[in-house]
This record gives sequence, C-alpha cells and structure tokens, in this order.
Amino acid sequence: MMLSFLLALLLGTSVVSLERGDGSLVQGDLGEVTGESWTVAGQRIPIKDVIQVRFPEHDPRSASRFRVSLRGGSELPAKRVDFDGKGVTIERRRQTNLIIPANRIRAIRFRPPLAVTDPTWLGYLGENAASDRIVIRRGENKLDIAEGVVESIADETLGFSIDGQSVKAPMQRLEGVIFGSSQADREAFEIQVDDIYGGVWKVESIRRSGSDWKLSFGGIEHTLPESLIKRIILGGSRTALTSLQPVREQTRSPFGLQLGGDNQLRPSSAVPAGLVMAAGSMIEYRVPDRIESLMGRVRRADKVAAAGKTAARIVVDGKVVWEEIFDDSRSKGFEMTLQNARRIRFEVGDGGDGSLGDLLQFERVYFQK
Repeated sequence: MMLSFLLALLLGTSVVSLERGDGSLVQGDLGEVTGESWTVAGQRIPIKDVIQVRFPEHDPRSASRFRVSLRGGSELPAKRVDFDGKGVTIERRRQTNLIIPANRIRAIRFRPPLAVTDPTWLGYLGENAASDRIVIRRGENKLDIAEGVVESIADETLGFSIDGQSVKAPMQRLEGVIFGSSQADREAFEIQVDDIYGGVWKVESIRRSGSDWKLSFGGIEHTLPESLIKRIILGGSRTALTSLQPVREQTRSPFGLQLGGDNQLRPSSAVPAGLVMAAGSMIEYRVPDRIESLMGRVRRADKVAAAGKTAARIVVDGKVVWEEIFDDSRSKGFEMTLQNARRIRFEVGDGGDGSLGDLLQFERVYFQK
C-alpha cells in the first residue's frame, strides 16, 4: 500500500477506496475510468459493481458564506453569488465560475444553517410556489416570507419587485431567496459527487479527463479538479423511508382509536416518500448500512380542516434530535447526520391541547449515503 501511495504521488494519480456491491473494498491507485468499468490497483471492476469511490482525505475546509440549491438536488457552497435577472453566477474555490439559468436555481441561502431557523427555512424550501420569495430574518429566531420577483443580486443587495414596485433589500436582513416554479422539483439525479468544500453535486453523468472530472446535469457541464473530489457515489445515493419495513409501530386514528394490522394510516400513496401519522402514533426503523444523513419535511395533513397544536419528534437511538410544534399549515423541514446511528423513530403528539384533528404528513423522507 505504501509503494502504491508513493507511486501515485509521483505519477499524479489518486489513491482511492472503491466499495463493491457486496461491501468489499478495493484500495489503490485509480487507473482507467470508462462507462463500463473502473480500474483500481490494477483490477478492472464493472461499473454495475461499483457503489462508491472515496478519494484521499483532506483537511477540513472553511465554509463558504452562501449555499445554492439547484433543481435536481445539488447543494453548492459559494464564495460569491450574482444574479442579473437571467442567470446566477456562482463563484467557488479553486474552480471556474458556474453560470446557471434562473429556472435551474431552487434557492440561495445567505446565512449559515442555524438550529432555530433551519426547520422554517427547510419548510419554505419544500413548498411549491409560482412566485419568487424572499425570506426575511426577524430578530434572531424568526423568519417571514414575501412574494414577488427577484430582479438582481449584487454587492450585498437583493433587488426585488413586489406588486410592480422595485425595492433594494440588504442581505444582512435576509435569510435567503427561493425562486418560484410552476412545476414541482424533479427527483434528484442518481450520481452524486461530494467535494472537499461541502458541495454535493447531483449529476446525470461524469467523465474523467486527465486530472479533471466533467460533471453533466440538466444540459450544464462543469469541470471539477480531481484534487477537490471527496467521494463519488454511483450505486444510488438515496433510500426512501417508505421502501423500508418498520421494526416497531403504534398507530392511532385522528379520533384516538388504536388501529392495527393492515388498517393503518401509514404510509399513504398520496404523500411522496413519506408517512401520515395521527397524535399518539409512532413508527421506528433500523437505519440502513452506510447511511450518513436524513432529510425530509413535515406539515399538517391535507385532510385536516382545523386543528390545534400538534407535535412532531424524531428520535435517534433513544435521543430526541428534532422536535417542532405545528399550529398552522406551514411546512417545517429537517436535515440531520446519522453516522453510526442504529434506530430512528418518528413520533406525533397532541401538542398539549387535545388530539382532535391532529394529523401530520412526513413528506419526501430520504436516507442519504
């Protein structure tokens, strides 16, 4: 292994760890990569047997200020973001600028994640709206939203039109901006490339060219130096919660009657990759192997016309890691790491004011490798 590492340094190749479908690892210098196979340590491995490839470890990199979410699933930290009304220019470290058409941008967050505002931001992000929306920071822990049209982003200022009147909003007062769309987001592309700056690229295809990789997604191609790549996942990076069998559950109707057998409220075909749960319900799963994170959103069920407060909790290995109260129709989202976690439980409570009408939807819940 040491000889392979030294040769890799001299020849400019990468020492990688390739995981096969059976869980076995092949470690060594990365050779030829084609659409049919990868060569590692002299072994030619068919592409259908490749789950993921990890590149050499790097020191942690400083976080960028902005985070750009693309339609198709990519999440890209950025040093600087500009918008001229047609396309967004994304400046990233040690690579060429990326220019993305506005209709491919889902959102731009101006501030780093924060526990007190993340659920609201992620909830807004999960909603479909035709209009652009600016998310305004009220104090330190409250977010509000305004609808209109984003006109520009430049020099610490966002240009926004509300009811035909243009205004300039300083970024320091904003959480971010969410771009409108008349269509729901498409499912994420299957191939995932993680870079050393925290970028997650969801792409349709990848191609190695010398010391660079060409990433293609939605008609856009971007060049990423191999030295910036942390991991490539080929074997499907997401697992829908509803594709798994629960290990334990307790299900109640909205009127407090406990249900059993096949007469259950979850899962519902009307809720994409999620659950419908009433107050007093809980459901627990084993966390699949090699899972690193969980994401999704929660809101009041469509069939509920009126209700009081409803509580949702996520419990990992016996510890509550996310809890929110719902007293209106707004969504709230979650993203959390699950490294080395064994069990995860979803719970719904009555919020302290009775359980009549307390019914929540957990939507688009995915485990992420």
